[in-house]
Amino acid sequence: LSMTKYTFYIYLILVTIIVGLPSFLLYDGLYVKDAYTAALLSFCNAAIAYYLAVKSVGLSYQGFVKLVFGGMTIRILVMAVTAIVLIKSEVVATIPFFLCLVLYYIIHQIIEIGMLNRNMPGKNQKKEVSTK
Repeated sequence: LSMTKYTFYIYLILVTIIVGLPSFLLYDGLYVKDAYTAALLSFCNAAIAYYLAVKSVGLSYQGFVKLVFGGMTIRILVMAVTAIVLIKSEVVATIPFFLCLVLYYIIHQIIEIGMLNRNMPGKNQKKEVSTK
């Protein structure tokens, strides 16, 4: 990958903080725990997804499918179970937590896909033109 190893994670952390700051300032901390729990869950998901995608570069098709789609299945199941446990045990308020989780998930996915598209090997290579 052309960028430094940790650039994605730095962007992810900065955007998470920037997006979370207004909720802390505007709502006097009412749903801060819910928002930051959702942010942390989504952050972990995106960080693992990016790591698996980077590791899959150069693998065979079967290796790619196993790593990326297998990892996606496990990550979504873990997120769902974690969210259900947090909601059922009343650690978080259902609606604010779920709305924040969806918001952060979308934002983190946009960052992840954007960084992957920008940094995948072969993306910036010029195609050879035959002069015959």
